[in-house]
Amino acid sequence: MERHEEDRLKLGFWVKVVRAKKSRLTPDQLKRLNSLSFSWDSPHTEQWEQNFAALQKFHKREGHCRVALKHKEDGLKLGGWIRNQRSRKSRLTPDQLKRLNSLGFSWDPITEQWEQNFAALQKFHKREGHCRVALKHKEDGLKLGTWVSCQRARKSQLAPDQLKRLNSLSFSWDPITEQWEQNFAALQKFHKREGHCRVAPRHKEDNLKLSLWISNQRARKSRLTPNQLKRLNSLGFSWDPITEQWEQNFAALQKFHKREGHCRVAAKHQEDGLKLGTWVNFYRLKKDELTPDQLERLNSLGFSWDPITEQWEQNFAALQKFHKREGHCRVPQCHQEGSLKLGSWVTRQRAEKTRLTPDQLKRLNALDFSWDPIAEQWEQGFAALQKFHKREGHCRAAALYEEDGLKLGLWVRNQRARKSRLTPNKLKRLNSLGFIWDSLDEQWEQNFAALQKFHEREGHCRVPAKRRVGWLNLGGWVRKQRAVKNQLSPDRLNRLNSLDFFGKA
Repeated sequence: MERHEEDRLKLGFWVKVVRAKKSRLTPDQLKRLNSLSFSWDSPHTEQWEQNFAALQKFHKREGHCRVALKHKEDGLKLGGWIRNQRSRKSRLTPDQLKRLNSLGFSWDPITEQWEQNFAALQKFHKREGHCRVALKHKEDGLKLGTWVSCQRARKSQLAPDQLKRLNSLSFSWDPITEQWEQNFAALQKFHKREGHCRVAPRHKEDNLKLSLWISNQRARKSRLTPNQLKRLNSLGFSWDPITEQWEQNFAALQKFHKREGHCRVAAKHQEDGLKLGTWVNFYRLKKDELTPDQLERLNSLGFSWDPITEQWEQNFAALQKFHKREGHCRVPQCHQEGSLKLGSWVTRQRAEKTRLTPDQLKRLNALDFSWDPIAEQWEQGFAALQKFHKREGHCRAAALYEEDGLKLGLWVRNQRARKSRLTPNKLKRLNSLGFIWDSLDEQWEQNFAALQKFHEREGHCRVPAKRRVGWLNLGGWVRKQRAVKNQLSPDRLNRLNSLDFFGKA
């Protein structure tokens, strides 16, 4: 740079003078300058050589000289330099012109820009297999979508060679037709995969809003060409959106029926993104508006037209399943069978018994259905106690013990408290299991059972004072038995003595 200064010396100006007075320098001065690879050319020539070297490097790597305007090569603004060479072509030396031309340099910026975009289009075509470039698409930083639109608009101004090269890529000159072809190709792909043209709302195929395009074809059917109509019809295209929607949902119902074996669709159920439960309920109410063919097709699936009866059937089927598995209809209040709240439904059947049909009553009674919820609850508790007794050999259920989710310890305590109100049959059934009615006796039996287990394990009855077994204070109980020995019944003394309880205290 001519104005550059180094340590307050005007080094740039001095270098300029040295170049101008080269002939007057001494041999020693020339030698010393050359040892620094001093450039005797003007700074403009020096700069030109640097940029030309960068262009050679670019050409070697890319195979052309189409440099983007803002491109830099080795820190040099090569794109700007190329633009300058074009604008000052008449001032370049013959040698510079020759060297640039040897690289296939293009002197026409418009042609250059066209070549850059065509190269990008070739790349796009090779990758995608077509020239349907989205309007906002960019390729290697170039606004290729915009350029493609410009070629269509300027078709009459393009050179024969440019037309030929674009046509070699099967370039489409009609953007509206091009868009139609893109979407039709997507519809063909969908049809080949699914076997129909029932495209779900908001469905996209290859990033195209195919469902929206289908709606547009229906709306502008009168403006489609005979060929377009023929091609759509060849895919079994439906021109009636209401019928189309019906077909989509019926196909979803068929899928549901095949999987589940029935058409009892929950109100909020969705199938493949379709609100199938809503559709099923809608056509129950609009049955009279269906065509004979639609009615026949629904009936072929065993479609239920009465949603209340349908719901009853769903729950009854679940109760049958429960009864088959458990052997009874004592369904806990909070029990669910699958997604059905079977316990709540059973409670409702009892409350609404007078409104049930004779057939419904008959079918429930066939399962030994219990209509008395209090009796039902007792039976559940007794069944749990039977299970406990069969496994443990006694009815001493701990106060907080649960059996199959039922609070059996609490139920046992309630039977003792309500003994005077129990029926003779219930008393008989409880006594058949050796039920203990005295809670103190029950507590004694529980502690004796724990002592037996301790003795079996340890070989003695020397229980540490603070020993607890679950919720039982066994150590305290043992100490108490020794303290009240004279008050114990002969039976209890005998049972304790069978464990050498007093002899080894």
